Amino acid sequence: MSRYYRVAVPRRGFTLIELLVVVAIIALLVSILLPALSGARESAKRAKCGAALSGIGRGMATCYAENNDYGPTWDDGDARGQMPGGLDTNGNFPMYTWVDVLFDLRYLSDPQAGVCPNDKRPDEPSTARVQTPDYKYGFVRRQGLGEQHLSGVRTSYALNYLLHYNFKEDRFKDPARQVMAIDGWWTWFVGINATWVMATHGNVGTVNNPSTWPSAEATMVAWRHGNRFTASALYRDAHVGVLTPRAWHSPQDLMYRTVDTANVFSWLPGECPNRLRVSDYASGANPDAVPDWKTDPQSPLLPSNNKRYSAAQYAGTLKRGMKYVPGPNPIGSGTNYHPFSYPEQLSALYRTINGLWRELPSDPSQRW
Repeated sequence: MSRYYRVAVPRRGFTLIELLVVVAIIALLVSILLPALSGARESAKRAKCGAALSGIGRGMATCYAENNDYGPTWDDGDARGQMPGGLDTNGNFPMYTWVDVLFDLRYLSDPQAGVCPNDKRPDEPSTARVQTPDYKYGFVRRQGLGEQHLSGVRTSYALNYLLHYNFKEDRFKDPARQVMAIDGWWTWFVGINATWVMATHGNVGTVNNPSTWPSAEATMVAWRHGNRFTASALYRDAHVGVLTPRAWHSPQDLMYRTVDTANVFSWLPGECPNRLRVSDYASGANPDAVPDWKTDPQSPLLPSNNKRYSAAQYAGTLKRGMKYVPGPNPIGSGTNYHPFSYPEQLSALYRTINGLWRELPSDPSQRW
């Protein structure tokens, strides 16, 4: 009988050089794929943000249709001094916003509809803002669970400051260019600019506090999407667009040309992007102001040949053509005034003062 013997053949392992080559190839593939994956993830977040704003736009359209062409007000922040029971240990008031009004009136089905997936809640500008006495507001992500109180506001989207007043004269004839709401660091915005966020990533030396530079009212738009600082915007015709700031090459560019306000604006084309809410149209050194709009011969509230202000500003200055909400006397800073025909249930402040919230806790002390 013949016998067969199996001869063991020694196995050859990876050499150190081969192992290093494999590791290098894997590292190269990761370096190639990661930016693509990161870009896809950011695109998905931006799409989700746009979908949220689109849903809010549909809710706003229904609200306007059912309320004589009027919409919600920005927030109930002026109730802070009247309802101190809701203040936390830091003196922050749990503010409800215009998105909460839409949800409470069932124009939105999700209480989290106003949250952008890229909103850090809070981020640097909102944190800086609540350090000042006039902006001491807070929120929790989910009410009634004893969560840590966060600084800032309950929504990721800012409402056009002038549309809060609901004077129809402030609505531009082309709704496809007038921004109704936008990615924001507060509940409202005035001008559309990227001055602060672009300066923080540019060679301009020390950048001032975002709550004071360019001004407390000119750092409300949050450019929170991607490396190019895009922002999602909801226009008055209910379409959603993406804005990307222009590159700047001079201090004048930084202050006045990060956004083309002749085509995208909160009030009128060519407005000063860093203007205050009480400024006249195109005030300041805006080099791109449209000269045809510097006077207001068609104003319903003042004679002709006056500098152009918003209809809301005319009404507030003259104390006519409007009513205060919720009562006959100014509340807080007196910014909660509206036309006489305005339905008060759309006012966040009126709902709080009169305990009208139904889907959300009405008592400020129960909002945490």
